[in-house]
Amino acid sequence: MESKNLLVMVLALVGVCFVPGVTISGEAKKDYPVRPVPFTDVKISGEFWAPRMETNRKITIPYDFKKCG
Repeated sequence: MESKNLLVMVLALVGVCFVPGVTISGEAKKDYPVRPVPFTDVKISGEFWAPRMETNRKITIPYDFKKCG
């Protein structure tokens, strides 16, 4: 079981390392016009996503924590 978790972690890291156009430091390559955006700079609003995120915050996540305990 522990080796399976290690394998999953290694595969996840390898997948992150091969995101097209992004270096390990997170900076965009010169020939790739797309730049990564820090997650702290992302604001989600609007009529579609904002209500769904609020439902997750108020209902889904607390319910899931209760199921774990």
